[in-house]
Amino acid sequence: MQVPSCPRCSVTMEPGFLLDHSHHAFGKPGVWVEGEPERSLWFGVKTGGRPRFTVAAFRCPGCGSLELFAPPL
Repeated sequence: MQVPSCPRCSVTMEPGFLLDHSHHAFGKPGVWVEGEPERSLWFGVKTGGRPRFTVAAFRCPGCGSLELFAPPL
């Protein structure tokens, strides 16, 4: 993925990721799941069968703004 420029101050952004600290997911990057969240009795929210994409995060070193993207694998 190409590194974007900050939409606020036009500085080249720094690549990074959001760390998922949920139960059984320590050390994994965050994931975007399609659709509205639907509560699950056992796992917080139901996600079975829905498309998922790893979240790519970029931070502006100038203003601290974050931009999130969920590119296809």
